Amino acid sequence: MSGAGKGIDGSALDWIGVDWGTSRLRAWAFDAADRPLGEARGGPGMGALAGQGAEAFEAALVGALADWLDGLEAPLPVLVCGMAGARQGWREAPYLDLPLALGRLGEGLLPVETRDPRLAVALVPGLAQRDPAAPDVLRGEETQILGFLAGRPADERGGRWTLCLPGTHAKWVEVAEGRLLSFRTYMTGELFALLADHSILRHSLGDGSERDPAAFAVAVQEALEQPAEVPARLFALRARHLLFEVAGGAARSRLSGLLIGQELASAVGAGEAGKEASRVAVIGDDALAALYAEALVLAGRAPETASGAATVIQGLAAIRRQGR
Repeated sequence: MSGAGKGIDGSALDWIGVDWGTSRLRAWAFDAADRPLGEARGGPGMGALAGQGAEAFEAALVGALADWLDGLEAPLPVLVCGMAGARQGWREAPYLDLPLALGRLGEGLLPVETRDPRLAVALVPGLAQRDPAAPDVLRGEETQILGFLAGRPADERGGRWTLCLPGTHAKWVEVAEGRLLSFRTYMTGELFALLADHSILRHSLGDGSERDPAAFAVAVQEALEQPAEVPARLFALRARHLLFEVAGGAARSRLSGLLIGQELASAVGAGEAGKEASRVAVIGDDALAALYAEALVLAGRAPETASGAATVIQGLAAIRRQGR
């Protein structure tokens, strides 16, 4: 194999890992020891390509990897996790059922035919919880979960963990002894966006440029103590603005605190009642992940934090080793 990928030693390039989400594509080059060599420029997310057919996905991938593909003489393995394997994506990668030993993710890889002979693409499967009382699915987070555990010391990988992966649809995952036992999805991020941008509250919230940590903390505590009261407290954000001229930044922070606090009341409880045997970690890179970590402290937990990008890289490398 030859090729002088931009910014890396082309002779060391052995395979490529891709995290293809709804809003963006990220790719990393790896050597034969599964060590990352560099990151490619980004590309369009699944949401921008949905409905355009397999050719559009292949073209987007080739465009993102162009510097690394130039001059290749043999197919380059490309491992893709995330929404490219969704029903609206490149090709639907079947779900693996829970409970699942995370070491089996590599068994579910789905090869994808390509027109470009330089590519040998495989999609990482998603995970499904087929309990009729609590059905759920996830796609993409399984790679971060595996990567998080792979990066832990050996004596911690087999422990019990509650993992929080914040986002538009936050995932709370229970893992023990290297097995993914269950997970729950909370639409908190989407609810926040709907309320902030499309409800009557939009007239009372700031634009997000200013944050009020005190207002956030008070709202989290209120939601943790009385989660059933959160719906009744939402319109009060509008009333506070009209009657007491509460600043938009404070109102926006309070809305965030109420919704995240209610989520945490369900996911981990509060105070002594929420201190279970499992360790808690938040996996993510952005301000939202920081808010969840802050709220967990208010809930009486001591969360660890892990980089979302780093766990994706570690997870892709772990799945590549499983699939060999």
